[in-house]
Amino acid sequence: MSKGTNTMSKTLRMPSRATLGAISAVALVATSGILSSSAAMADGPASSANLPDLGKNGTSFHLQAGGADFDTAMPDKSVATYVMKKGQKPTMYLTTADQGKNNLKYKVQQFDAENTSGGPSSGDIRTKPDTNYGQVAGFGATMTDSAAFLLQHSPNRDEIMQKLYGQGADDAHLNIARAPMGSTDLMSDPDDYHSLQDGGADTFSIDKHPSDQREIEMLQQAKKLSGQDFKLIGTPWTAPGWAKKSGQLHPGNDDGGANELNMDKTGDYAQYFKKYAEAYDQIGLKPWMVSLQNEPLNPNTKMPTTQLSKFVQGSNGNWTPDAAEAGKNEVTLAHAVKQALPQDVGILGWDHNTDTPDGSEPVAGSDDVDMMGYHSYNSTNPSGPNNYQDQSRKKNSLMSEGSNMVGETDARDKLGDTVEKDIMGPMRHGALGSLYWSLMQDSQGNPHFGSDDSCDSCRGLVTATDNGNYELSQEYYYYSQFSRFVAPGSTNIESNNSGNLSSVAFQNGDTTTVVVLNDGDHKVK
Repeated sequence: MSKGTNTMSKTLRMPSRATLGAISAVALVATSGILSSSAAMADGPASSANLPDLGKNGTSFHLQAGGADFDTAMPDKSVATYVMKKGQKPTMYLTTADQGKNNLKYKVQQFDAENTSGGPSSGDIRTKPDTNYGQVAGFGATMTDSAAFLLQHSPNRDEIMQKLYGQGADDAHLNIARAPMGSTDLMSDPDDYHSLQDGGADTFSIDKHPSDQREIEMLQQAKKLSGQDFKLIGTPWTAPGWAKKSGQLHPGNDDGGANELNMDKTGDYAQYFKKYAEAYDQIGLKPWMVSLQNEPLNPNTKMPTTQLSKFVQGSNGNWTPDAAEAGKNEVTLAHAVKQALPQDVGILGWDHNTDTPDGSEPVAGSDDVDMMGYHSYNSTNPSGPNNYQDQSRKKNSLMSEGSNMVGETDARDKLGDTVEKDIMGPMRHGALGSLYWSLMQDSQGNPHFGSDDSCDSCRGLVTATDNGNYELSQEYYYYSQFSRFVAPGSTNIESNNSGNLSSVAFQNGDTTTVVVLNDGDHKVK
């Protein structure tokens, strides 16, 4: 992510449908109100051990899923996960944001789901397990060098990693990590701009730089905690200098031409991906997929980037990469990389926003691309034909990056928007998972690359505080409302929206189905 790209995009729904067998158990996750992060109300504890505090504007509704059929209710501005297992009473896991309070103490609270109704039902949510939209890959974030540096230097390193990738009852159960192939815009050394092969073929190394060593160490710990469902996505922010038209790693040319990928080097560059996959495999981190390029239309040339096309001048006078040419060139690159990679390593295409279908749709149509990655920034028409819900019909997809800023502290105002666009919306339209940007930053969004074009205020899932301690960010909790309860391999099944409530449902074999409900200000299409 780069500075100036913090406008979230509304997204999504995937295509394939199939008939499922009968289910014997179901779980629901629900959210009402501006769905804020997974936060407990700061001053309003549950009115009893079994009932949430509904406040003045709670929403009552009827819920039917997995053999359970009951009335329930949620506070305004909240997200809840309803878990239903055969032979057990449904359970509700709730996160809310208290009105007018910016410094919230977030918490996932557990309640009995049944008979929590606060009044006449205003909605009816039902699942349809005979219609499905694919199997969940999981949830995660990027192990940026900034995150790895802060984690390594934290006295609470193991505790934080357990909360992120641990599989305990109170852990987030994250299982996916994006791994930078070289530098990103979030680096602990502001001058660290490198690829994994800055010279000839014999200079390739995955651990020559301290930043690479840090990331590998923390990724290995994440894998150990996550277990067999751990998935790694290798992602280049910048190609090596020899693969660019300028022949320079960091040309710093504002018109982008010098930073453009040299398509005559496609074959050699494909071998770069092969070497990466093989080298990571040798250290126990075999990639699940490699991304062809993080944000191929990112026009910032002063931070680690590579453009896949020439720059063109728009009607507003700004110069940006040509989306159609970038899509065409990425298809060519995908074919070369597919031929070079081990057969069991997939290719993630596009890895950028949904608002440029001239570029993304050709990539989605390529047989060499296994999955599409989308970012939740800058989409201008969330429910229209140029957005995720149409593009995702062409190929399996992930919401591969989204982020909030350190100054966005009003959970009631921001988090409904974020969950709608980054997690719930994408998964209603068939995304197989969702990834946050950086795992950890400090309270000011540091450290980061020295350029003004880097994201200098991105918030991490975990925040390193000034006193050497840490705080779990708002985003940690609302991702946890999904990742803790929706296991990899769960099937995304049909569910309806009702009134101010939006939902998404999952079935894990005959064990669990999850439904997420959102608020009226941020209804998911």
